Amino acid sequence: MKELLKVLSKPRSIYFSIVAMLTLTLVLMKISFSYYIPLSVDKGELKVPDLKNVLTIDGYDSNELVFEPNETKELTLKVNSENEIESSFVIFYEGENFTIEPLTAINSKINPFEEKQYIINVTNNLDTNNTIKLDIKSGFNNKTIEVTENIIK
Repeated sequence: MKELLKVLSKPRSIYFSIVAMLTLTLVLMKISFSYYIPLSVDKGELKVPDLKNVLTIDGYDSNELVFEPNETKELTLKVNSENEIESSFVIFYEGENFTIEPLTAINSKINPFEEKQYIINVTNNLDTNNTIKLDIKSGFNNKTIEVTENIIK
């Protein structure tokens, strides 16, 4: 108690200076921390990076294939995840008069940096050359992936 009385008996200017310096320090800290705002937040919206799964067709340079009249090809489709989180994907095609077997939808979940492989048989049902384009659309798990083209099924 005696020590407290000694401290309190000093001139008030010292206490005022200490309080002023603490206040100034706290204000400067608040200002410096207010500049630390994550770049992913913009106007109250959280920006999420795009998910990317890559589709390759084994033995072909392109996802667009030309079929001879009534030709059947066995295609090995590989899906590679380039994401750091688990994602979903749907493989679809653009083209008409094709038969694709097996008749199961190729939509699945894929782990980070995983590779999945599917084998399908594609048949051109026309008597002329025909082109098919295979593609992939990625999305988050438990969310519907909207595809306007033909899903392989």
